[in-house]
Amino acid sequence: METLSLLTQHFVRPANFRMEPRNLERDRPLVVRVLFDREVARWVRESRNFFVVQEEDTPEGLLVTLRVREADEIMPWLLGWGGRVRALEPDAVRQRLMEAGQAILKKNSPVSKRY
Repeated sequence: METLSLLTQHFVRPANFRMEPRNLERDRPLVVRVLFDREVARWVRESRNFFVVQEEDTPEGLLVTLRVREADEIMPWLLGWGGRVRALEPDAVRQRLMEAGQAILKKNSPVSKRY
């Protein structure tokens, strides 16, 4: 923000205005379940993602359930965990992670040193 102007107008909330409770099933229909390695569980909890609706410790690691409108909303966050996260569902998210990993490998292989 570079400038701020104080207006003389005031907002008046309509008398019949009511906040409706959020309906996650309607607003964020895509359920994504991912499993984080136990070694990073602490940091996953600390980096609390807005879309997380449940966390569960399991013998394999931290099972996290998210609700999103579309996978694009969480892909950067998931990719940021590198090989420490595994998408369990839906298949489309797992596929997107694999494709991103393959693209990273391709761009960083010794053969692709073309600038």
